[in-house]
Amino acid sequence: MKGRLGSLRRERRVLDEMERVLRRECPELEAAMTLLDAHAPRDGRGPDGGDRPAATGQEVGAWELVGVLAAMATFVMIMIAVTLWG
Repeated sequence: MKGRLGSLRRERRVLDEMERVLRRECPELEAAMTLLDAHAPRDGRGPDGGDRPAATGQEVGAWELVGVLAAMATFVMIMIAVTLWG
């Protein structure tokens, strides 16, 4: 169980870093993410007193967003690699 928790923490750090890079590289994405964050309902059970999306159907939407962010990050990295190599 302890190994799984460490793995999840590493995955979370990677996703957080990808999000930071995408927010920095794509101002439009930053605006969209800010808008999504502002309108996400809160259920009050988060570690900081309510900074967790409500447990409705939003988990699915959040994971879809993570998938889109991962795809965008992959695309950006490939484009950077092609630019540097080419």
